[in-house]
Amino acid sequence: MTRRILIVEDETILMMVVAMAFEDHGFEVVTAPNGRRGLEAARTASIDAIVTDYMMPGLDGLEMLQALREEGVNTPAIMITAIPQDQLGLQGKPPFDRYMTKPYDEEQLVTTVKTMLDG
Repeated sequence: MTRRILIVEDETILMMVVAMAFEDHGFEVVTAPNGRRGLEAARTASIDAIVTDYMMPGLDGLEMLQALREEGVNTPAIMITAIPQDQLGLQGKPPFDRYMTKPYDEEQLVTTVKTMLDG
């Protein structure tokens, strides 16, 4: 069974590089250029995992994941950002399952998602 991943990233080239890494490992990839489009995709498509950037114009990745969690969507998610997790100012349980800081290796990201899904 092919797994479908949602990649939410406002930097087009980075989004394409990450998408290609997942496609090379047999994932079906859905992309969104911002949090609002990511929210729509997560609501309408059957998604197995979400990889999202934090800082994006409009609705950021954290707000997107919080909205999904409030709606009862518990799709495994990885937040990616250059900001250390302890500086995000989170209250309570974070809306993501894993956290990665930039810069990161695409192969490491794919491995992390596979581990999270097989967990």
